[in-house]
Amino acid sequence: MAFKLGPRATAILFGLIAATGCARRAAPVATQADAVRAGVALADLEHGRSLYLARCSSCHLAPDPASKAPAQWPDKIAEMRTRAHLDDAEARQVQMYLVTVSSRVASR
Repeated sequence: MAFKLGPRATAILFGLIAATGCARRAAPVATQADAVRAGVALADLEHGRSLYLARCSSCHLAPDPASKAPAQWPDKIAEMRTRAHLDDAEARQVQMYLVTVSSRVASR
């Protein structure tokens, strides 16, 4: 017995397959070890991650923190912070998160 999909079901199925194939890994969650290594509170790193995901992905997919070396993130944040509507404190928290997490990934 063959299973047959209608045109709408077929379109939905192909859409799901395409979306799954293009899915990106979410930004890594900061750990207590990250916070200790950076000398900051874990809550600050978590808030930086939340801001990063909310503000940076409002216009485009937020890049994986490992896509840049830790030293590259400050310039990128300075370039994008106005477009992302980040005030000074928010920009510092996003930077702290990105530098810390990319340092973890870079040190592996």
